[in-house]
Amino acid sequence: IWHQLDALKSTRPSSQFPSWSAVMVKQCFFLPLLLVLPLCAQKPNVVVIISDDAGYSDWGFMDDYLQTLNPGQPKSTVPTPNLDALRKRGTLLTNAYTAAVCSPSRAAIVTGSYQQRIGYEYNINNLTGANDVDGLSSDAVTIFDRMKSEGYTTGVVGKWHLGARANDSGDGNRPEHQGVDEFFGIWKGSRNYTIGAVGGSGTLRETFASPFTDTVLETTPPWNTTNKYVTNAFGIGAVNFIERHYADPDPFFLYVSFTAPHSPIGPSPDINDPRLSSLTGKRKDYASMVLTMDREIGNILNTLDDPAKDGSVSLTDNTLVIFINDNGGANNIGADNTPLRNFKGSIFEGGTRVPMIIAGAGLPANSTYHSPIHSIDILPTCLEAAGGSPPAEIDGISLLPYLDSTIPGIPHEVITIRNDTKVSVRK
Repeated sequence: IWHQLDALKSTRPSSQFPSWSAVMVKQCFFLPLLLVLPLCAQKPNVVVIISDDAGYSDWGFMDDYLQTLNPGQPKSTVPTPNLDALRKRGTLLTNAYTAAVCSPSRAAIVTGSYQQRIGYEYNINNLTGANDVDGLSSDAVTIFDRMKSEGYTTGVVGKWHLGARANDSGDGNRPEHQGVDEFFGIWKGSRNYTIGAVGGSGTLRETFASPFTDTVLETTPPWNTTNKYVTNAFGIGAVNFIERHYADPDPFFLYVSFTAPHSPIGPSPDINDPRLSSLTGKRKDYASMVLTMDREIGNILNTLDDPAKDGSVSLTDNTLVIFINDNGGANNIGADNTPLRNFKGSIFEGGTRVPMIIAGAGLPANSTYHSPIHSIDILPTCLEAAGGSPPAEIDGISLLPYLDSTIPGIPHEVITIRNDTKVSVRK
């Protein structure tokens, strides 16, 4: 017991996670002996949520900050009430950066390093053959591998876009070969939003690594009937994962990567929401897609708060939640990047600067952090929250001690962005 207490306190100051670390350490001395071990061993669950191609100013939670960045800028016309609520109980990071396009951005997130370190320069082709050279190298150590090593059950819901290569030659890079225990989603980077007729790497599927099963759901009820809008399906998949694992003795790591509002742009099930009545055309379609995604994020957060659906247990205070957009807002889809320059694919801020929120597990509420950070910091931040030590060989830095002011200063002296032959630097 004493060894477990010492191990629990050794990686960070006890004030870092009062909801599970400092509080549990104090309370353990007053608990019956049989209750000490399971409570003291509990780590926070971690949920990472990614939106796709959305504009920098298309979020209610960005309105106040944008008034300081660009006084007089109109408020967002895209309703995002659930993410607005998440921001109020967490920290808004106003200078968060990513890679300029979808697949390299995800490579940076899941490896904790600039994607160029593993030769991941471009969007991939979603090739499925065992000998195809496409996506992550099979020996890449991912955030899923690292969280599993800390005792976490790992799940991915939504867009994978890191490789669809079969494992016939031992070099597979589908989710089950990259540290993912459970997958519900698509291998490729985008698809038609209506479930029922998409094949190949864009088909909706569910995969369990052990024992291995891979089930195509594309033409299976209810996914092709009542739950046929893919954003809703991804939300349901995330809720199902939480409900399967909330009572497990081990914590979970859940990575939810929506395709919304990536093209093809069209009306979502929320197109007739009265909050969108002032919008028309593509802008309204786009806003409806973001609103549907926000509703599903709300369902995820509500499930964390009441996974048993009877009020008997809540995971909210013991879950670290990270939200980020994958890259800058895309051009010609209805997204608004004002006041940033350019769009997705550009090395200017419109292509690489994104909204980001970190909330829960003892971090400060309704706060704002302005120092530049990068999506490469997500892996070490999650790993430190899990009680692990971020590896020295990666480029990312854990943000936890900066967000709670344990460490003064800034995480990065320089952040670099490269897309093809173009490079930018943020200091």
